[in-house]
Amino acid sequence: VMNVPEEEKFLNTKSELRAMLVQFLGGRAAEELFTGHISTGAMNDLERVTRQAYGMIAYAGMSDKLMNLSYYSSTDEYAFQKPYSDKTAEMIDAEAKALIDAQYKRAKALLDEHKDGHHELANVMLEKEVIYAEDVERIFGKRPWTSRSEELLS
Repeated sequence: VMNVPEEEKFLNTKSELRAMLVQFLGGRAAEELFTGHISTGAMNDLERVTRQAYGMIAYAGMSDKLMNLSYYSSTDEYAFQKPYSDKTAEMIDAEAKALIDAQYKRAKALLDEHKDGHHELANVMLEKEVIYAEDVERIFGKRPWTSRSEELLS
């Protein structure tokens, strides 16, 4: 799964951030579902998933158990100080793991639901080497939402 940013966005909802996690986990989920093996191919995506999940939990207060708490150090944006107990650290770890696990299940379910289309798309790639939006729309249909770029153009 590939992310193509349409415009810069500075505010994201919890739902949007969870969808990004699903997107990042798509490659690993596809390996597991379609080949039965996992590789190091998803390593960068896993780093991004981990960083984003911990950011959602520890910085943005997007956890049911640690809601509205931020453990962000405003003194140095590149340094993270641990202003919480070991018990809280364990809660942050558990919440991040649960968040990632839930989004991984979502990624696998979406891939499984659309597996025939993915096989067809893979065949198009083998034929053409380049996939265009028209190819994706022919296989999966049009997106159910309008992008910000499309809104501005209309």
